[in-house]
Parts: sequence; structure tokens; C-alpha cells
Amino acid sequence: MPDELTSAERASYAEQLLKNPVFKEAMRAVEDDLIRDWSDTLPTQTNEREALWSQIQALKKIEETLTGYINEFKLGYSNKVKPGGDLKK
Repeated sequence: MPDELTSAERASYAEQLLKNPVFKEAMRAVEDDLIRDWSDTLPTQTNEREALWSQIQALKKIEETLTGYINEFKLGYSNKVKPGGDLKK
């Protein structure tokens, strides 16, 4: 089992992913496809619409989770730094 990532490492990897143009392109392409497929369903196709909507929400959750890793690190770091930049003991 690999060593667990530190908060800083997790935040760094998350930031790299969110800034990666191929990752961003892939996320947008998948979202666009899902929205198009959802738009092409009839209002009576409830199960299909719900499944597509759930997939769209899951896709957004990926980005939210990555952003959360970054924010958690920033918040944790800011709580360890005194005004002026010195680390708290």
C-alpha cells in the first residue's frame, strides 16, 4: 500500500489536475455530452434523465473534491502562520 499523501501533496496534485488543459478539456467534453444526452431525452424518460443528471452531478463533485483538497491545505496552513509570516508553535 502506498504511503498516504500529506495535505500539501494532495493539494499540489489537485491543483495540477485542475490546471491541466487536457483534464479540463476532458471534463468539459464529458459534461457537454451528458447535458446533450439529457436534453435529447423526453420528459417521460424519467429514469434516463435521472441517471444522466446524477452523472452530471458526480462529475461536478470531482472538481469540488479537488478544490476542497486545495482549500483544506490553505486553511490548515493559514492557521499555522502568525501574522507576519512566522509559523506558530
